[in-house]
Amino acid sequence: MKKFFSVLLAEGDAELRQTLAELIGGEDDLNVPACVGSGAEALRLIDELRPDILVTGLYLTDMDGLGLLERTASLPEAARPIMLMVSPVSTPLTLRAVSVLGASYYVMDPLSAPGLVSRLRLLAGMVSAGHEDEEILLMIDELLYELCVPANLSGCKYLREGIAVAYFRPSSLDAVTKLLYPEIARRTGSTPERVERSIRCAVDAVWKRGGSEPIRKLIGPYLRGRPTNGELIAAAARELRRRVSRNSAI
Repeated sequence: MKKFFSVLLAEGDAELRQTLAELIGGEDDLNVPACVGSGAEALRLIDELRPDILVTGLYLTDMDGLGLLERTASLPEAARPIMLMVSPVSTPLTLRAVSVLGASYYVMDPLSAPGLVSRLRLLAGMVSAGHEDEEILLMIDELLYELCVPANLSGCKYLREGIAVAYFRPSSLDAVTKLLYPEIARRTGSTPERVERSIRCAVDAVWKRGGSEPIRKLIGPYLRGRPTNGELIAAAARELRRRVSRNSAI
């Protein structure tokens, strides 16, 4: 029997709230039991409905989305849904705050339907696995933050997806153009060409703004110049495995 996952929506903009409800509710494995504009009402429904996933916007009618994330994160683990934020604003400070407050994903608005649904299904997989992958995604965000990748660039979200794919499916690095880029594009509702170009632009931005030192430290002393997209993703996935292994040993 197919498993259904419940998604509670909290968004202050009524039009966007309706769009999100129709988009998610149209999927046969995702259910939207309620959509609200109030953070207080969302907290009440989290307690009453026990949804699997909370999707919140940055702006609500009585508090901001960060406040809702903070209050949700303080709930007992058994009553706490996995959290995803949708926002038109993306700054390093906001991304950092969202990550610290426990959100598993940060999605830019406007967003593609395939991209949002792909993320919700990934989060639903965490529910099935007992949240085992939630820490991995947060560690990827932390790694990108350390590499000084601008969160407002589309290449940042593609890098995030690429590192996740490379971590769980190392064989994708054997054919970056034929395997990795198409998989990132499928997950985000983009195209392989746009994925490659956006990641390249993000890496260029870091390199040209004097942020090459974190990249050199990540990849190692053999790096002679700006790394290719595949080299950076492979090194990030390798570092992620090291950190996961270290945490598991503690």
